[in-house]
Amino acid sequence: MAEYPALPLWTDAYLADTRHLSTLEHGAYLLLLQEAWRRPTCSLPDNDGLLARLAGLSVDDWSAVRPAVMAFWDRDGRRKEWTQKRLLKERSYVALKSRSQSDNSLKRWKAKKKIHPTGIPTGIPNASQTDPPTPTPTPTVIKEPPPLPPDPEKPEPLRLVNGGSETGGITEHFISERSRLYPNDPRMPAPLLTIYAEAEGWLDQGIKPDKLRECITAGIGSYAKAGKSPPRSLAAFGNSLQDAAATAEIANSRDKSYLDKLAKRSAPE
Repeated sequence: MAEYPALPLWTDAYLADTRHLSTLEHGAYLLLLQEAWRRPTCSLPDNDGLLARLAGLSVDDWSAVRPAVMAFWDRDGRRKEWTQKRLLKERSYVALKSRSQSDNSLKRWKAKKKIHPTGIPTGIPNASQTDPPTPTPTPTVIKEPPPLPPDPEKPEPLRLVNGGSETGGITEHFISERSRLYPNDPRMPAPLLTIYAEAEGWLDQGIKPDKLRECITAGIGSYAKAGKSPPRSLAAFGNSLQDAAATAEIANSRDKSYLDKLAKRSAPE
């Protein structure tokens, strides 16, 4: 999942700028806008072969629509990427709005904590030195009742997949690394269930737990080194995790092919 899953699209402004495009050019342009929005850098790679695939076109079709579509984009030769001015403006606005909402939520939480710091009423007088000693009560042994039989209508608890501890460990690793590199940052991460579900999804795609931890550590480190705000969830590392999943898929397919050959070789004739 992308860090900002919703792309603001102002239809009036869009149509005013693109009425000269053909249907094929419209489709390619919209797909590239969405692809750039999903990436942490909000940009596209400077690679025509990859751009053709992202636009869902063959190389020949892409060559035909490229001049009209890429006229809306600016090329950065140093970074070897394409950016779209209006898209970057919308990303900045959404990021600022998200941080503002997170800060306001944190302020409300701190205000409630100040009002009710412990939940214990104040003003209880201290015991006087002249108070009589409190008698020692006779200890009473309380027997615990036997456990109740399971309720057939009660839903089962959440079952952890991929061994449970692996997914939970990945979630804890993300929170720990985020806190280590951003110790004084008040902005909150995404809900734990969101991070847990993302970790579970990447593990299901074949990424090894150690590799997933390595991607998380490197991703948060790059954010901190670049001076960016802390990532809220694993969605911030979508590109590197997609590469890791593709590598794992290739490795798994090779292992399966080897096992199939071994099984055929050892099968009785």
